[in-house]
Amino acid sequence: MINNYFARYIFAVVVTYLITVLIVSYLNTSSIVAMGVEMTLYDRLNTAWFDLLGMANYYLPIIALSLVIAFVLIKKALYRLVGDGAFSYALSGFLGIAVMHLTLKHLFDLSVFDLTPALLGLMLQCAAGAVGGWTFYRLRPSGQG
Repeated sequence: MINNYFARYIFAVVVTYLITVLIVSYLNTSSIVAMGVEMTLYDRLNTAWFDLLGMANYYLPIIALSLVIAFVLIKKALYRLVGDGAFSYALSGFLGIAVMHLTLKHLFDLSVFDLTPALLGLMLQCAAGAVGGWTFYRLRPSGQG
């Protein structure tokens, strides 16, 4: 597996970013379709592609910071409760994304996406953070946390 913490971290950030943006793109296009607008598969894929490119400037750094907080601070706090395994990294990734969204909302009255005030959107993004945390753990060399 990957022996470099930084490479594992970058891979986890990219995985989390891809999942969150694709979730947002899917939910947004579903909302458009629910309003009666017809969207082809090409339209949906094109929208997802432009979302991936367009959100990289502001959302990718936010996810990167969230996962640093998750893997350093939150993971350390969880160590005594859940140990040092895949679950603890997944939970720290989940909580890192949740803390990021809640902090932005309460300190700056800012929602990164319109769907994040909705519980489903927030939970799906947090689940993407959990996948990123799990990915970070799974890429470690044997015997290393």
